[in-house]
Formats: sequence, structure tokens, C-alpha cells
Amino acid sequence: MRVETTRFASDGYVKTNGVIGPATSDKTYTNPLPSVTATVHTTDDSQLRLAYSRTLGRPRYSDQATHGGSLSTTGAIYTLSQGNADLNPRLSDNVDVAEEWYLDHGRGLVSLGGYYKTIHNEIFTFTQTETLAVNGVNVPVNVSEARNSPHDATVKGLEFNVIHDFDFLPEPYSGFGIAANGMISWTSFPIILGDGTVVDRHELPQQANRIFNVSLYYEGDKLHGRIAWNHTGKMWDDRYSNLTGAATYYQNRDYMPADRLDLQLSYDVSSMLSVSVTVQNLTGEDVRENDGRDLELGRQYIGFAPTVLLGAALRF
Repeated sequence: MRVETTRFASDGYVKTNGVIGPATSDKTYTNPLPSVTATVHTTDDSQLRLAYSRTLGRPRYSDQATHGGSLSTTGAIYTLSQGNADLNPRLSDNVDVAEEWYLDHGRGLVSLGGYYKTIHNEIFTFTQTETLAVNGVNVPVNVSEARNSPHDATVKGLEFNVIHDFDFLPEPYSGFGIAANGMISWTSFPIILGDGTVVDRHELPQQANRIFNVSLYYEGDKLHGRIAWNHTGKMWDDRYSNLTGAATYYQNRDYMPADRLDLQLSYDVSSMLSVSVTVQNLTGEDVRENDGRDLELGRQYIGFAPTVLLGAALRF
């Protein structure tokens, strides 16, 4: 059993009845976080893991801090983002089941697991249109703030992990090996739109329902390396939620699926010195955001060049 007590305090300024003045918020909460784990040896080379846990996720400081808001007047409709000092932390009740098989006397591992999570107080960006005075003129403004959902979110999924050394190959190829893991989840997250409509999102903010990684590694006497492919499925970007009602619901933006290739190489010059090179995003994968009923409309494109990092390590 773990018990955590959190106190959050924030000072800022807010506008009340046209007058800007200081404001202070203070929030304290205590949460017991129990967990239970059991391991059953099913065979000499396999075991079954069972677990229950309750976990806590605190709000981001920028979502909870006291501030009157950041007003943008560059778009067709003005937007205002403000903090919410009354945010509660997320609480998740988690059930996990996994079977693990050990291969070739510990030279490899295969595991398959399933999980089910019930998330209370999930946080999302709530946006509604209000009429506010800007430079003495009443105009419609999309006002956004982070809020706790009154509805529980549920996430269920499957995950796998495979690791194996290629020590059956002749030298110098016996240092190669492969590692792969992945996750597929199904999400239900009811959210309230600005007009009171409840829509079931099948994803959590900024979290993909599909993630896969495969890497080929090499561990030699002096040379070490890894090349890894990473796939991330689409993600809901609720910064631009525009949750003003069902009519504009399809303006929600999603990050489109992305594939990224990374390379790491290091060489031991001596027992004291090693040098390394890392190339992140080897193929220059870009980031795209789409919206529309079928996410068919491109809204934002950001290109990222590969990043090269050189390093050296000196051991005494």
C-alpha cells in the first residue's frame, strides 16, 4: 500500500468584472494506492503474472495554474486558454495478466499479456463559445480550459514482447539479436461537448491505441549497435478540440500514424574510452495533423530532419 499526499499552490492574476487583480489557489489531496501481484510458475520455463494496482496521474502545471488566460486574436474566431485550479488527479484501477516463456535457458523471452483499466477524472480540454468584451467590443470567443470528465474512461488491450539472441550463428554474427514489442488497445472515453452532447471518443488525449517497435541489435567485443523501427498510431490532439457542439465536432485534430527509424552505434576504443553516434529519425519522418469525418483533411504539416548526436565516454 502506497499513500501519497499532494499540495498544489498557485499565484496569478484574473480579470473579475473588468478589473484585473491577484488570485491564489491551494489544493491538497491524499490518495491510497494499493497493489497486489501474484506469480504462478506454470512450467519449468514459463510463469503467469497477475496484478491489480491503483495509479495516480497529476494534472499538468500549465492546466492547473492560476492565470486569467492567454487571448489569441489572429484567427477568424478569438480563442482564450485559461487555467483550472480545481482539477483533480486521474486515478486508474488496473488489472494485468501476462504469461512469460523463457527460451534457450534464458537467451530469449516471449510474453503475451492483457490489461483492463478504469480511469476516473480523466482530463481533457473543454471548449465553449462565450461572448466577451475585447477592446470594448463584445465578440464570440472560444474559451478553453482543462476539465475532469464526469464519466469514467475504460481501456482494454493486448501487449507482447519478444527478445532473442542469435548466439547460434557463427562468429562474428553471434552478437546479433532481435527485440520486438507492441500494444493494441480499445478505448472508451465519453466527453461532453460545449452544447451538452456526449460523444464517446475511442482514444485518450495524446495517447495512441497502436504502438509497435522492432529493433535489431549487435553486441560485440568492441562494437555495439542498434537500429530500431517505431510505429505510433494516430493520436487525438485535444489542444484544438473546438468542442463547441456536434456541428464542429469533426474539427477535432488527430496526429496521423507515423513510422520512425533510429540508429545507435558505439565503439570501445580502449577499456577507458568509447565513442558513439546516434541518428534520430533517420528517414526524416514528418508530423501531420488531419481533421474531418474520416480524418481526410490535412490541417498541419511539420517536417523534421534527422538529428545526429556524437558522443564520447571516458571511464576511470
